[in-house]
Amino acid sequence: MRWPAPQPPVHRANHVGGLTTQDGKRVFPNADVYVAKAESDFWLSPEIAAKAPKDAKPFFQSAQAIAAPYVKAGRWHTFSSSERCGKADQRHQESGGETHP
Repeated sequence: MRWPAPQPPVHRANHVGGLTTQDGKRVFPNADVYVAKAESDFWLSPEIAAKAPKDAKPFFQSAQAIAAPYVKAGRWHTFSSSERCGKADQRHQESGGETHP
């Protein structure tokens, strides 16, 4: 893969940054995290991170550090664009699109 990747997935630290504490613990220990497979494959890839420009490396390091405790706990799940992303999506669909606690 040549850098820059053609149309890399969008990553913003504020999208996932609140999932872990400063010391790397899960903020939501009972939560299952669902992430688009393309996003997860891109940002969690050591090979892609190694080829990234110096100024992009912190984004990879951040994504990998944030995902790590959820991956280790078996709580990090991926889905493709043609799949639903689990129980939360099912509840959302069953409620007619309304959000319930």
